[in-house]
Amino acid sequence: MDETDQISKLPEPVLDHILSFLDIKDAAKTSTLSKVWNSIWTYLSSLDFGDNYLHKSKNTVDLILANRLNHNISIKRFKVNLPNYRFKALDDWIKVLITCNIKELFIDVGVYTHKKFPEAIFAAKSLNVLSLRGFKLELRSDRVKFYTLRELHLEDSFLDEKLLQAIYAICSDLEVLSLKRFHGLISLQVAGTLPKLRTVKLKFCPPKFKKVDIVAPNLKDLYISSFNLDLRVIEITACKSLKCLKLTAVAVNDKWLESLLPNLPNLEVIYLDHCQSLNFVKISNSSVKFLKVVACSHLIAVDMDDAPNLLRFSYDIRHGKDGPLGYFEPLPIFKLKASRLLEAMIKLIPDPEALDTDWYSKLTESIGNFNKSRAITLSCDSDKVRSAN
Repeated sequence: MDETDQISKLPEPVLDHILSFLDIKDAAKTSTLSKVWNSIWTYLSSLDFGDNYLHKSKNTVDLILANRLNHNISIKRFKVNLPNYRFKALDDWIKVLITCNIKELFIDVGVYTHKKFPEAIFAAKSLNVLSLRGFKLELRSDRVKFYTLRELHLEDSFLDEKLLQAIYAICSDLEVLSLKRFHGLISLQVAGTLPKLRTVKLKFCPPKFKKVDIVAPNLKDLYISSFNLDLRVIEITACKSLKCLKLTAVAVNDKWLESLLPNLPNLEVIYLDHCQSLNFVKISNSSVKFLKVVACSHLIAVDMDDAPNLLRFSYDIRHGKDGPLGYFEPLPIFKLKASRLLEAMIKLIPDPEALDTDWYSKLTESIGNFNKSRAITLSCDSDKVRSAN
């Protein structure tokens, strides 16, 4: 060994950690450096096969997993993009991974394929992170053994209500629940059985999905978006620790928002995007520091009188034709007694042909409410300029 090679002298767990940041192709190249690196590669615990590796190497996964199984090597991470023609091998892989005490499993089969994920995965007692894309997940029995599961990420997947109920009952250590473009569920109800849950992301909820009811005392971040603007029932008043709330294309109304905020004493960030049922946003919460409103086209007024610690406010003003009949979003009225440290960011997204003296007058009046703020930033998407006559 070259005396100048100090890296190779590091402890094996450190070298293993270094190689964990490489995909399997690049990690394998290090095996030619020396006997030390060859040994590290042979016993590598993180196996990342990259995006296209399986298209070029048919049996490599089988050989590597067989080596780990024969030498009783624990596998920390297994990540693969699975082509359809290799799907039959997945059952055997899962059995080996469970035997090797898999901790983090990432498998992507692309868009939803209706292929059922091997039910053997539910026996993975050591699993900490499960991330799947494109599968159908069903539970025929109640045998879920995810005793140490901390993160569950499911995308483009068909989900079974029975499976989620079993997870809620068993996974008391669950911290992150992320569902994206999912099918099969009509509601998400968490009834206080996940004391460590801190993040919930429900992205692009399907049209049949109608209800969110979460009782999670330590939940910090909640993000919900839907496809059809018709997700109406959201119950989160029991989430007393919530700090960040982001809603996109969700049909919440003025009464819901006004009654919600007093029940969330730790809320700091509110993001409202395409919430078309809102006419009046009233922020009555001393903990709120950031408010962003985007494309809430029926909004008439934003009242921030009871937000003394608000530091940043962002609003998109859209004005112009929308569709064949034409539509003009009104300029909202801003009311505030916020902190003098407030920074306001107003983004104009106008139709230059629709701007006139009256519109500019209303804009000046609206942003005039921020004259005691620390800063006001105006930006515009359009590169066209039309003078007001």
